[in-house]
Amino acid sequence: MMTTGYRKRVTTLLFALLLLRFWLGQTFELTGQEAYVWMKGLHPAWGYWDQGPLVPLLSRLGTFFFGQTELGVRWIASVIYCGAGFLLFYTARQWFGPRAGFCAVILYAVMPLYAWQMLLLSEATLSVGLMAVALLLYRQAAERGQWNDWLWAGLIGGLAVAASWWNILWPAGLLLFRAIDAQRRERWLEPKVALFLALTVLGFLPFFAWHLHLALRLRVESWPDLYRSMLSWFAAKQYPQHLLGIGPLAFLREQAVWLGFGGLAALGVVLARARSWPFLNRPHLFLLCLGAPGLLLQFALSFFHAHNPDALAALYFPLLAFAGSVGTRIAAIDRRWRLGAIAVILLALAQTISGLLPGTANCLWCGYAPDVAARSRDISIEVARTERDAGASFLIVDDPREAGLLSFYMPFRPFVYVRPGEGSGIHTQFDLWPGYADFQVTNGLYMTRRLLPPATIYKDFETVKSLPDIPIPEAKAWHFFLCERLGAGRG
Repeated sequence: MMTTGYRKRVTTLLFALLLLRFWLGQTFELTGQEAYVWMKGLHPAWGYWDQGPLVPLLSRLGTFFFGQTELGVRWIASVIYCGAGFLLFYTARQWFGPRAGFCAVILYAVMPLYAWQMLLLSEATLSVGLMAVALLLYRQAAERGQWNDWLWAGLIGGLAVAASWWNILWPAGLLLFRAIDAQRRERWLEPKVALFLALTVLGFLPFFAWHLHLALRLRVESWPDLYRSMLSWFAAKQYPQHLLGIGPLAFLREQAVWLGFGGLAALGVVLARARSWPFLNRPHLFLLCLGAPGLLLQFALSFFHAHNPDALAALYFPLLAFAGSVGTRIAAIDRRWRLGAIAVILLALAQTISGLLPGTANCLWCGYAPDVAARSRDISIEVARTERDAGASFLIVDDPREAGLLSFYMPFRPFVYVRPGEGSGIHTQFDLWPGYADFQVTNGLYMTRRLLPPATIYKDFETVKSLPDIPIPEAKAWHFFLCERLGAGRG
């Protein structure tokens, strides 16, 4: 009866959150990264220059059901969010009981990391959903160790790697657990484990196939050139400006925002006192091995400004079950811990709600909470009017995310071009799509936040003339140039 009661609470909570997120997901505009993913989804491929194939595929699938709208792009993220919550409850309940599972779901619901980041369709959202499945399948492989368990664990591991190569940290955590687990250490090397590793490595196959196709398309003459092309893919990710070039102190400050300041302090206390609590057991060790090594690696990479913010949500996910178990145990032992846990949850909930309110999101949590202010739709309408009045036939910008936003919100959704990057090589996915150089009409409109266009624009067009700025607040940082007679400047 107690299990049924907690199951009903979790079902009611997550279903209410699903409806809320379906509504909330269509109340604010797409982010630049979502719009860029949407454009990739319009061009299905085995891979992309700065991303794997799965997230753009989900974006395309979502718009198939709900059209080219914000809800069409995001509704799958809401389903993943709630599905991951159910799997978290199920897994934690199997190991630690229904109360611990319910506590883990409460933390999942109020933590800004998941409430904010999983509102959008991104690699982070997909990785959390896959981690929820991996948590269940990896647990079965670690506990029962049957052939079909390792088969399914390898398949979900390969799918996670295909979503983001950073997810290779998950199977590494499972192997770490087997290496230090006293019950399995003597049978660490088995054919079943080899099958698991082989299926996981197959997740890199779309990545290698796409780059091999790219090498043949670009007529790469040597294997070193191909390897350099592949390595450049790892460095091609584009993150928000506040996440670039940060060091370890800024990394910790970032975690304080994502987890909530109370949540970060509670996590530190839990981990610091973990060894002194007698009820920590083998399942706790499994959860720590699955998440903690990847988090420590991300922290180490922050010293070199190379960590991946999108990988953090999935790595924290197993620790939610850990925190739910430990939290319910210590709350039963000491009333002060219970009051402290309630305070942490209320603080995280207040921070989460404030990040979803239009008046406070960008003031308090700029760059972390979703941008709920309306900008792109208004400016897109004005840009379309400026393009028409100037007699231009196509639009050029200097950022792929801005190109995605303009293409999504401009009337009739035209393809917006991104100027080629400076120097040789590939800089964005737009360099692999047909460019404006193949366009038959000669006049274009160039839109940039810089004071002057780059040299490539002057080379491509005979004349480049400055236009008056658009008189709306959203466009005050933009400058516009009419580029006339495409191709005449190359002579």
